[in-house]
Amino acid sequence: MIKYYTRKDVAEFFDVTLNDVDKWIKQGKLIETEKGIATSQIRTREQILRVDSTFFIRREAELNQIPRKRNDTKDRSQ
Repeated sequence: MIKYYTRKDVAEFFDVTLNDVDKWIKQGKLIETEKGIATSQIRTREQILRVDSTFFIRREAELNQIPRKRNDTKDRSQ
């Protein structure tokens, strides 16, 4: 059974606007049917990069901005 995302789901996943999702659909990066956008289109890293080449760079930058607790750097083998 094929599962589908809405345009809003895709926008939230990529942290972009609905206009960006519409642009990707017009560019052929995503295919939208009357049911929505098939989840199989953005399952793998390669598929995600084909849609948004900056996705993982932006995610890494966001993760680097999260403060870490001092305990996170401790050696847990002790």
